[in-house]
Amino acid sequence: MEWKLTCEKYQQLLSFIGYGNFPEANMIVFGIEEGTGGYGIEENVEARIRYYGKNKEGKYVDCFNENDPSEGFWESSKEDKIARYLREQYGKEVEDKFYTKGTFLSTVARICLALESDWERIGSWFRTYHECPSLKEPIKRYILDELFTKRDGLQTCLSDWRPLPRPSTQVWPIEYTEIWPDNSKENPYLQAFSPPNMEQEIKTSFSHFTADVHRRMSVLKRAFVHSPAKVILSLGGANGEKKKVLKRMFQLQDHDFHPLDVRADSTNNLSSYHAIVPLENKKLHLFLLPFPMAGKGLFRNGEAMMHYYQQVTERYLYPILGRTQIGR
Repeated sequence: MEWKLTCEKYQQLLSFIGYGNFPEANMIVFGIEEGTGGYGIEENVEARIRYYGKNKEGKYVDCFNENDPSEGFWESSKEDKIARYLREQYGKEVEDKFYTKGTFLSTVARICLALESDWERIGSWFRTYHECPSLKEPIKRYILDELFTKRDGLQTCLSDWRPLPRPSTQVWPIEYTEIWPDNSKENPYLQAFSPPNMEQEIKTSFSHFTADVHRRMSVLKRAFVHSPAKVILSLGGANGEKKKVLKRMFQLQDHDFHPLDVRADSTNNLSSYHAIVPLENKKLHLFLLPFPMAGKGLFRNGEAMMHYYQQVTERYLYPILGRTQIGR
């Protein structure tokens, strides 16, 4: 029987917050939509529902309320639970997949490693691999073993706005057909979530998507507010959807986002912003930065890209999260 996403499983995914140790987080990396990590839709969804946030006995441990995981749950271990699903369900000999390639994860890792370093060593983490090949291994190991998981020192989490994983934003998987059975009409899920549409009623027999947007906003905001994290870091599209989500989440206006005083060597004007949300328990700093990619209208080259993130780390992130600040 061909696997399809059901309304019940979709509702469960609305409460999945992301990866890392949210109750002790220092920084949350905020994205729009999670990919599938080279796996299929079925195993991604089933692993989240069956295993994420749970211990070996199947009891929720990574959650706000163990008796009601709909209030928000997350995954803090480094086990590849998607591979576990394939092994247990189909008996497949599947090796765990841990991706370390690409500029997104390596840039986040560089920032984290710099924040845990002495001030004098910050710049050493922003050299290109061409300039310093020996950086490859420690950055790779950090991604594999430390990033978005429980650890000593700086703790970073990953959270995405839209709850359904997809291999590409250009593709609507057949596994999600029940959400959008008639492609002659607008996709109600994307219509509601992209950007957040909280006024217009978008409802089908599958779900009340406007209500889902409100619920998703509430679940993520609870995680961001109750976490001790002082920074939400967003990479890519500083004027795009993530900004709109954060504006709605924290009742901000455009004038609350101030341009960063950093130099970006690019053929285009790369926007980057900083906003501060005063909360009862902390000041939450929101940083909206360009995606770490050289060329294609972004940074002129790899050196320029690394120099930009070094400036952001030195001038803005290190004073908030530098090694002498962690734990305060």
